[in-house]
Amino acid sequence: YDLSWGGLISCGCDVEDCDGMCEPTCKVGHEPADPQTCPGLNDPLGNFGNSVYNDHHFHYGYWVYAAAMLAKYNPTWEQKWREQLLALVRDYAN
Repeated sequence: YDLSWGGLISCGCDVEDCDGMCEPTCKVGHEPADPQTCPGLNDPLGNFGNSVYNDHHFHYGYWVYAAAMLAKYNPTWEQKWREQLLALVRDYAN
């Protein structure tokens, strides 16, 4: 969660490939929304610009649509995940 703008962002990851000597893996251990450790905040092109609010309506829309379909046929599931789903919707539709 980005405290400065109040939206959801994806930090992405720093990729470790051992200078081309090993299979690329995502290094973990960053703190969300911390410019010192969140790769997405240091690289606006990383993660398709998610950390600079590029196309949230587009990318999150897939998740919201899928959730709507699940909720239609499984109301118990929707009740369990309602607040998280509303956070996605509010990120781009508020």
